[in-house]
Amino acid sequence: MWAATCQGFIYTCGGTLKGRNGTIESPGFPYGYPNGANCTWVIVAEEGNRIQIIFQSFAVEEEYDFLSLYDGHPHPANFRTRLTGFQIPAPVTSTGSVFSLRLTSDFAVSAHGFKIYYEELQSSSCGNPGVPPKGILYGTRFNIGDKIRYSCVTGYVLDGHPQLTCVTNTGNTAVWDFPVPICRAEDTCGDTLRGSSGIISSPNFPSEYYNSADCTWTILADPGDTISIIFTDFQTEEKYDYLEVEGSEPPTICQSKTLKTLPASKLMPIPVPERLWLHIALDFVTDLPCSEGNTTILTVVDRFSRAVRFIVFPSLPTAFQTAETLFMQVFQIFGIPEDILSNKGPQFMPRVWSAFLERIGVTHISRFTSGYHLQSNG
Repeated sequence: MWAATCQGFIYTCGGTLKGRNGTIESPGFPYGYPNGANCTWVIVAEEGNRIQIIFQSFAVEEEYDFLSLYDGHPHPANFRTRLTGFQIPAPVTSTGSVFSLRLTSDFAVSAHGFKIYYEELQSSSCGNPGVPPKGILYGTRFNIGDKIRYSCVTGYVLDGHPQLTCVTNTGNTAVWDFPVPICRAEDTCGDTLRGSSGIISSPNFPSEYYNSADCTWTILADPGDTISIIFTDFQTEEKYDYLEVEGSEPPTICQSKTLKTLPASKLMPIPVPERLWLHIALDFVTDLPCSEGNTTILTVVDRFSRAVRFIVFPSLPTAFQTAETLFMQVFQIFGIPEDILSNKGPQFMPRVWSAFLERIGVTHISRFTSGYHLQSNG
């Protein structure tokens, strides 16, 4: 279907899909989707079930055409991620019984498009987590209690947890306990990374890295998004080895060094989480280009799995608006956390948060931190 607009012609397609499984293809697949496409598919499962999508083919013009995913109906508050380029994405699972996809293309170059298989997941299933490039998956059962293992083809080594277990989170939902690992070439390091979260480790970690290493990792995010790096371990040879973090002004140089004066306070890392969504971290990304009336994103990170939930706002919310949003969109889904880690600011005034957290039964509220006291962040 073609519709005239002030910009030219837009090709609209999509629809509402029901059933335990099925496939979605971009218009014209595999010969190329049209320019000016604006197509939306809404998948509806039975109440209480979730939806998993598995990409069988994926190629859209990088940085100009996008497939946006929504954890629910296609509304900014349900935005999950935006995909572009020519790499097949990992499987994606919804948190509820509705999942939406929207293809948008510009008025110039296109690509062959995508083919997606979707299926309903019962509450006892984690779904297929997928296989990383050059990886091998052992295991075909993905229900609660099932374990799977990963290895890599010859010439590649595994980076991440080799074994994943299907567990239940505090919201009584089946999830994998760790992210899918990656495979990297032996005797090399560095990579180009995409996705909402991941792990980077030096060669041979936790053993010593080799001499004369020159490794570069490039992390790519969607336009308008920011990237947060959290160090869980760091040690390099003092004065000779270093890690340079670019993308900030000016670049940051990280080195191990001996303090000549006593630290202001004892350097105490935060405890390592043991379960999903019991320990979360919050941060705001503000002053973004306006998109559908929104300029601010609240990121909510599960510190155990590194899963991220994005919540959009028209502007920076007040403390009370933030608390109410967290209760409705995070706590009611995943359960009430034991503690919350955040940078101190007007959204997290201790007096307001204390009253709110006491009302919902959380008493451990001591970890309000500042970017100027990084030791409390580990």
